[in-house]
Amino acid sequence: MRLPNNKYSYQEFLNTCSDFLKKTNKKLQIVTLIFRPNNNNQLLEIFRNQGFSVDISNFGDIVEISTKYNLYNTTREVYYYLTKHSKYEEIYLLFSFNSVGDIYNTLLNRVESIQDLYYLWLHPAKFDSLKEYILEIEGSYITYFHGKKVDIGKQECKRPRFYREIKYRGDDAKISLEELQFEYGVLPQNIEFVIPAASQFKINKNGYYTLFSGNVEEFLRNIVQKSIDLVIKDNKEIEKAKFDIKRKGTVEILNSKDVKFELEQEIGFEEFEDFTEIMKNNGFSPYNVRLVEGSVIFSANIVDEKKGNIFSVTSNGKKFTIIPKYNSSPVSIIRFHRFLIEKIDQLTSVVYDTQ
Repeated sequence: MRLPNNKYSYQEFLNTCSDFLKKTNKKLQIVTLIFRPNNNNQLLEIFRNQGFSVDISNFGDIVEISTKYNLYNTTREVYYYLTKHSKYEEIYLLFSFNSVGDIYNTLLNRVESIQDLYYLWLHPAKFDSLKEYILEIEGSYITYFHGKKVDIGKQECKRPRFYREIKYRGDDAKISLEELQFEYGVLPQNIEFVIPAASQFKINKNGYYTLFSGNVEEFLRNIVQKSIDLVIKDNKEIEKAKFDIKRKGTVEILNSKDVKFELEQEIGFEEFEDFTEIMKNNGFSPYNVRLVEGSVIFSANIVDEKKGNIFSVTSNGKKFTIIPKYNSSPVSIIRFHRFLIEKIDQLTSVVYDTQ
């Protein structure tokens, strides 16, 4: 669904979106993205290179991004409206009144392959914090969730080897989610909430949201901004990682900064071969691998096959030290952090530099 051409201010755009929600049966999709480098023109050029049309002149402070695709011999038109976060220059928001299916078919898969772009993903602990924050709002309740079993470190669950995926709608959705989480290792991928007389919406761990009803400005301020606040500290620490060589006269000066992740459950020396296979199966290809017993068990350079970025990894089985290579984007380190949490140990944490 396309918004009328208008020289919108940001506030006018939000008001228009709220009016559309009231007057139509459409849902508003909001996708939060992180882009490094934080350059508007570069991001718009990326969308153009991906086959999108970009209109920077007819919508005021908002940029319209559109595309078409075929579904069952029917041409679907998809419209997005791009804004930049007012505080965090690397964060962008995309709004659309198209369906979730349209979003998946035209945007979400492409984000996976764009070198400097990624979702503002929430890891399980942060997603759980967002859920609890929403449930503290008076009268709020869960109506639906979609959950999957993930590895949960030392915490045991019933029949842990079995794959589980559950979609659940019911009056007891909150209690059922808690039971499935603690007894069967099922973690929510998305959750639907109702706040009586205010809003109905769905949150997704990948940082995108569906607003069924409610005021858009209030939803952004109370829900979306809270999710950003939950993840921004970890992301900022990851973004500090760098590897530069500068020349001063005839002298080369190395300027490097690593980022560290720590597992709850240590990986033993004999388990690292399996670890490298799991990496490969999840789009991370190691080369120059060194695997020996000692204080540093594992070291390698890693190619993010989806993003094309390269970074180095060293590990003693408990901590992983990461340094980006060849001016690679930090979004691949965010992806590797996600890989460790979702495939190795849910309790993996970012180790903060105290200097």
